[in-house]
Amino acid sequence: MMTHSAVGENTPAWKNPEINILSRKTDPVLACTAEELERLRAAWKSDGPLQRVIVQRIAGADKLMAKPLVFPPRGGQHNQWYQCDACQLALRTVSPTKHLCPRCRKTYSGEPYDDVIFSRRHQQNLAGMLDAATASFAKARKIGEELGDPEPVAVSEMGALTVDLAAGRLPSAIRRAKACLPTAHRLGLHHLALQTRGNLALALMDSGQHAKALSQLRSILPFLSANGPAYQAAFTERNIGECLAALGKPDAANRTLKRALEAYNELGMADEAKVARKLMQRAAR
Repeated sequence: MMTHSAVGENTPAWKNPEINILSRKTDPVLACTAEELERLRAAWKSDGPLQRVIVQRIAGADKLMAKPLVFPPRGGQHNQWYQCDACQLALRTVSPTKHLCPRCRKTYSGEPYDDVIFSRRHQQNLAGMLDAATASFAKARKIGEELGDPEPVAVSEMGALTVDLAAGRLPSAIRRAKACLPTAHRLGLHHLALQTRGNLALALMDSGQHAKALSQLRSILPFLSANGPAYQAAFTERNIGECLAALGKPDAANRTLKRALEAYNELGMADEAKVARKLMQRAAR
């Protein structure tokens, strides 16, 4: 458990870690450790249930490669926007730019509703990218063969965690985050530990484990409140409020969400303030 003293006054001044940029540009590059890569190869060579998992990933990659790669015109939005303002019911997708309320039959289009659908496409692209890289490395005869290099390309576990979270692979994201934390603390990368705890909390929230997510969020809030960035502290407060509401604590949720709302208003973040107000309305019901 991180405390303010662990990452605050007693912590040496932050220094950027050394980053070695790969000079080669040959694809693919898989975000994993050397040990994970060996396990992947072993699974592919086996004839049991583990191999069937890899076969499914390869089939997913083949399916991806058979279709044109489509990129939405802009980034995505969280699915919390995908509901009718009046009925508070989830919308039904008529097309990527037309969204229908099943009760009042009102039709929505444009931002942020279209962007929720765009987000799903982005996630599908990321998941397909990971399937393609996994398939390529699993089928290579030796580590590094795909890159013409005798050594494995081992990218940080932190990068793999980000990919898992973006692709909706929540159990894997949770496992990676828990594995990352001891390493981050051991190396003194306190800011990286904060980011990992935040990502772990998001994965726990999305998987319905709100009590565990609340614990992680509360552990990082003191440092963020004291040291910033202010928008990240507000985002953490908002997530704490959402967890409290899910745990049946509407009064505490509204107090927390009110602080987040005030911070968003002060920062001029109108879209985020709108999200906080919606969450307050839901918590009050």
